[in-house]
Amino acid sequence: MIVKNEERFLPTCLASVSGVVDEIVVLDTGSTDRTCEIALAAGATLAHFEWCDDFSAARNAALKHVTSDWVLVLDADEVLANGAGAALRAALNHPGMYCGMLPMHHSSRVNATQAEVLSGEHRMGEPTWLPRLFLKTDDLAWEGIVHESPSGWLEARGGVGTCIQSPIVHFGSVPDFRDANKRDLRNLSLLRKEVAADPDCWMSKVYLACTLHTVGEKEEAIVIADAAWTKIMQELPATIAHANSLGSPLKHMPTGVVKGFTVFAQILIEKSAFQACLTLVATALELGVDHPNTFFIAGVCYENMALADTDNRMSLLVGAKNSYGAALEYGDRPMKDAVLDGASSWKASLRLATVLLQLGEQSRSVELFQSLKDQESELAILGISEALIGMNKPVEALNLLRGVIEQHDSVDGQILAAHICLQLGETASFQTLLQCAYNGVKEGLKETHRLKLLNELLGHPAQSIRRVS
Repeated sequence: MIVKNEERFLPTCLASVSGVVDEIVVLDTGSTDRTCEIALAAGATLAHFEWCDDFSAARNAALKHVTSDWVLVLDADEVLANGAGAALRAALNHPGMYCGMLPMHHSSRVNATQAEVLSGEHRMGEPTWLPRLFLKTDDLAWEGIVHESPSGWLEARGGVGTCIQSPIVHFGSVPDFRDANKRDLRNLSLLRKEVAADPDCWMSKVYLACTLHTVGEKEEAIVIADAAWTKIMQELPATIAHANSLGSPLKHMPTGVVKGFTVFAQILIEKSAFQACLTLVATALELGVDHPNTFFIAGVCYENMALADTDNRMSLLVGAKNSYGAALEYGDRPMKDAVLDGASSWKASLRLATVLLQLGEQSRSVELFQSLKDQESELAILGISEALIGMNKPVEALNLLRGVIEQHDSVDGQILAAHICLQLGETASFQTLLQCAYNGVKEGLKETHRLKLLNELLGHPAQSIRRVS
């Protein structure tokens, strides 16, 4: 590992591999705290490197001190999960093994326990499978001055390693921690340098676009994301054709393709450029991008377009339904490119359930909302209540809504409850709930499609509030 001023995390990291690895190599790049002392106390081989704004140079320098046949790469703010060592060592005997893909779990809290992160309770996003275990060969080398990886070495061997159930827990992605340590700003500077040095490298442009997006430089981010995607479209077909000509069809996307698609799509969605985003999705599918993000993003586009396009609303909702369903088919299939939070699990289920509501498929919608009650209690109860209204069970729906309205002061709940009271002829309650909903709607709805119902209720003769635009 390469380190600098990591006294906060390093002891836990080193302890996590004790008894698992035969040697520990720590390359220090200029620490002024107790980092070196901690490494030596743990029995590590400590080497020093003069920092030169190049992570791959440091990583390759550390590699020179490794004497074993295999290399496990960890950063100081990561830990190998308890019990992961057995699977890791067993994998070394797999036939043809040259690279191990390990699942990375990003903690949402610096002080979370391993169990909380691995269970998903305090995890950011879905686990991503990353190459972290390598057969030490003469040509093993990292590339890239930031977000470094042995991409060339991997591509020369087929690009896909063996999945090993040895989780890594990462604590350094917590936004407040990253902000305090100015990691994104550091990376931004290095990425600008990398892009300037090699303007034709799509991967560098992709990482630059992602970092610009993260730090809020949205206009520059979309320019860089567009340039990266243009480069991907130009070069990827030739890359695939070359692999096929060698008799080894490309079974994965080269590093940067999925990430480039995803950041470009996210920016387009933020700009409400949904049709442009669907065009991007179509191109990604033509290129062979096989990833839940592609279908989840398509679902988001179709669902949002349905809100504005009354004439084509139902067909757009069907498009959203099919897209979310396709995203869910991936389930927990291992992915080497980061999956958007919930894109193949809970969030896709939530969006699909909401789309089914609007299509009138209440029974299936209720099933999905029921499965989400532990994770998204308020949204699930609102969805179930709306489905019950459609199933002509208004009293049952109203009983569910009372708790949501009382606990969360829910505008969505007030709209649905007002609708029920109007159906039941309870005019006074209808007017009171509608007034509350009208007063609170500017704070936002949980589900935007309920604005249509609110406007219908505001147009009813039993009230006198003006319509919401």
